[in-house]
Amino acid sequence: MELTKVVDEAGLAAWRSVLAASLGADFVALPAPSVADSRVLLSGPVGGEQTDLFIAQIDGKPVVAASTRCPLHDNLTIANLGLDVHPDHRGRGYGRVAAGGLLEIARGLGRTRVLCEVAAATRTTSPSPGEALARSFGAHPMHAETRRLLELDAISDSDLEPLRTASVAASAGYSLVAWGDHTPAEYVEDMAELQALMSTDPPQGELDLEPENWDAARYLEREQSIIDRGRIHLSVGAVEDRSGKLIGFSDLALAKEDLPIGFQWSTIVRGEHRGHRLGMRLKLANLDEVRRQLPEVRYLNTWNADENAYIVGVNERLGYRPMESWTEWQLDLEPESAGD
Repeated sequence: MELTKVVDEAGLAAWRSVLAASLGADFVALPAPSVADSRVLLSGPVGGEQTDLFIAQIDGKPVVAASTRCPLHDNLTIANLGLDVHPDHRGRGYGRVAAGGLLEIARGLGRTRVLCEVAAATRTTSPSPGEALARSFGAHPMHAETRRLLELDAISDSDLEPLRTASVAASAGYSLVAWGDHTPAEYVEDMAELQALMSTDPPQGELDLEPENWDAARYLEREQSIIDRGRIHLSVGAVEDRSGKLIGFSDLALAKEDLPIGFQWSTIVRGEHRGHRLGMRLKLANLDEVRRQLPEVRYLNTWNADENAYIVGVNERLGYRPMESWTEWQLDLEPESAGD
């Protein structure tokens, strides 16, 4: 069994079929990437990363979907790996063979450190086979997160109003601004600075990652990639009234092809502006935008570092409930020798 790079629509359909079956069997409300989201990856780098998709088949049936995702601006030694085995073909060693092939692909790309995020348990297995597989290759657990799920039908305005009133009162001197696909031009530089802060400020456990370098051009590249991938992107920013500077934001994304399920992405406020319940106010405003603009949305997913007590508390007060734990595993590779 060999991993074959996905280069066309047939390969993409096979790759997505494995991923959809795997995620559907293992998790609640965790969909595979949409067709549009995946297709754009076949044309080259997207959003400052090179992502390659791979499929393995047995007797013409797709059994493994895999991927490599390599940053192109910083952290140039790292490859993020993805690996899923179709639930109908598990327990036969295909995951181990594919994982070995994926490591060789990463080494061939010149990457000497690989990261892979693995659920600690699924709906049917605890611990998950992914943990044992990662450990068997010598990988080490470096960072723990928990996926939380918000069911929008289970919350109401009466649930949220006390939170909204308290956060607005605590954050006098700040105003909110909301946008869709394109960030207002006057805030692009501020958003680039906040994206850089996202790479250093949230808890990273023991992961050894370089700070990311962001400027306006890189931020606009990322923004365009979100549009190209067929995503609806909603953002709310916090502006300090005195200076007019954007000092925090919260954003979420939804695939146009799978609107019932979305993803809460980043939320951050500059350190010197914390203590005013702006995190709660931003998240509430973004949630209001979803409920107003996209009433068909039923679920929002988010992942939080276990040690990030503040954001965990905000999310749980909003109604997010924990689903399962995820661990980022790290494995350092020996570089490919000149004679290889």
